[in-house]
Amino acid sequence: MNLNNRVEVKFFEGCPPFTLAGEKGSKVVFLKEKGLHVISASSGKFLHQFSGIFPVGGAGQNSLLTSWNDTVICNSKEDENSLKVIDTSDYKILHAIKVFSEKDEEEFLHLTQVAMKSDNEVLVAKKMKIDLYSVDSGEHLRTYKCKIDDWIRNLSLDPAQNMLVFPKENKVALLDLESGERKDVLPHPNFVSRVFAVGYDVILTSGGDNVVRVWDLTREDVHQQVEKPETVLNIYSIPGDSRHLVTLGRLGIDNFCVTIWDLATMLPLRKVTGITTSYLQIINDRRAAIRVKENVAIVDLHKIGRASC
Repeated sequence: MNLNNRVEVKFFEGCPPFTLAGEKGSKVVFLKEKGLHVISASSGKFLHQFSGIFPVGGAGQNSLLTSWNDTVICNSKEDENSLKVIDTSDYKILHAIKVFSEKDEEEFLHLTQVAMKSDNEVLVAKKMKIDLYSVDSGEHLRTYKCKIDDWIRNLSLDPAQNMLVFPKENKVALLDLESGERKDVLPHPNFVSRVFAVGYDVILTSGGDNVVRVWDLTREDVHQQVEKPETVLNIYSIPGDSRHLVTLGRLGIDNFCVTIWDLATMLPLRKVTGITTSYLQIINDRRAAIRVKENVAIVDLHKIGRASC
């Protein structure tokens, strides 16, 4: 056996956990098998390695990172009950925040995500509850109770840091961080895997049907079940109308729909379903011809979807 030959095992199958730190995200901080690394975001130049911080889990899958300017917070294999607070300007480990109590252990809670709420506050998700801690003192500030079947991952904070959102099966959980009020809204036709709070009233989601959706929380239909997305077959312009488009989509076998879109908001204005063929002809800015069973129906584009054809 040749001892000079060695087998190297790839530690992370995908992208290792990372976060951006420093002024305007000038540093990339990420975990590797032998420590926490800091590199320059612009040049890729190696800046520092924290050799005493190790990934959590057999392949680093339970490692968590978050940051605010030069402050980075992460967990580490040697003490999974605490979070390390790191200053990436001086490359120092400042202290650790103990985030688990005996009660947490009795309830079989464990870390699922961490997120900075401000320069001195960090949100710590523990499967079915979220605790707020002071970064400087490590003091526990507040608890947000969640549901027993929650699994809080892939959470997002709105830019004002007032609302937290996370996937909840086929919906999105909205948590007001001031009042503590919780709502499960935006029903999807499949499970939700990712959410992103663009603003307090605008949410992006993606899920099991591989569709990215933009949601306006001010609309009255945020509790309405979203239909299975159609496969778009054709796109039609409307003569004399530069503000709208018409699409013809397939929902299934002999099942089609016509949708009118507002180009200013990229949201659907009206939709008609139950169409069994893909024939559609735009006549003018108000009229379109749709084949319905053995007949051709002339419909008003301004009223389509409001009445059955």
